Amino acid sequence: MGNDTNVNIGNSGEYFVAGELERRGYTVAVPMSNVKDFDLLAIERDTHRQIAIQVKTTGYKQKKWTLSKKNETLLGDNIFYIFVSLNELEAPEYHIVPSKIVADTIRKNHEKWLNTPGKKGQKHNNTNIREFYDLEDSYLDQWELLKMELIDDGKVENGIYSSLTRYISKFSNPPQSKVMPENNIGDGTMEHPYQLPYRTYSREIEDFVKDVYAFERSHPEYQLSRYVFILQYYGIQWDENAMTNVNIDELNGQAVLALIIGAVRAERFCSGALEGFLQNGSIIKWLKRLKKLSDAFEESE
Repeated sequence: MGNDTNVNIGNSGEYFVAGELERRGYTVAVPMSNVKDFDLLAIERDTHRQIAIQVKTTGYKQKKWTLSKKNETLLGDNIFYIFVSLNELEAPEYHIVPSKIVADTIRKNHEKWLNTPGKKGQKHNNTNIREFYDLEDSYLDQWELLKMELIDDGKVENGIYSSLTRYISKFSNPPQSKVMPENNIGDGTMEHPYQLPYRTYSREIEDFVKDVYAFERSHPEYQLSRYVFILQYYGIQWDENAMTNVNIDELNGQAVLALIIGAVRAERFCSGALEGFLQNGSIIKWLKRLKKLSDAFEESE
């Protein structure tokens, strides 16, 4: 594909993204020529929040975009990539990805590529080329990620997490839930139907759930109603395996709370989901992370 074609594809992607952002409530500007790291600057008209955007475009419904080594260090809370896949006469596809996810992903993928022998067993030579994939469409049309307001842990009030961290001692050996009814005496007839089983939790766990929702209501600045998007911002899928195995050492309080909210909300869709997070130690691990963050706040003052 010639250079002119590449330039045309790139320009088309930027125009498409600018138009889509305008349609979604942003005022878009092309930065000065000396601002080389970003293709577009956008301001949300309702909140006046500013974001910087790198646009990468590919054609023919591909889900692979080429970047470079410098993209491993181009990251910030208000920096996003919008990867565009042109679909000939159909509408383009937009994949919205936080810069932190892009930087981590391309670095890890490149390291894996270097450590994997070539087809003939040869060692790969290092290169400045990096590639980003979204083959499973994890970030397809995730425009809500642009609205994420991240909480600065250094500016939160003392004791903000105390209503939740007080459960650490209570959950060191969490009580098992019970499946009810214990004896299902129905026979499946209209007169004696089967009762669908459900779980009952101890008073301590029920109180914990109430306190989690109370925190969500009392602190709207954490945007915990968008817990799925918060998790996605940090590259975490809303499922038990991903949430259980995530490295929480670098997560802020907002992300940890999103994990907790995600576990609590999962119970509404799958009876016993919260039980799994309690018994595998995830809940207490997340609470200890909140406690560590809270202790760090107090020591810094």
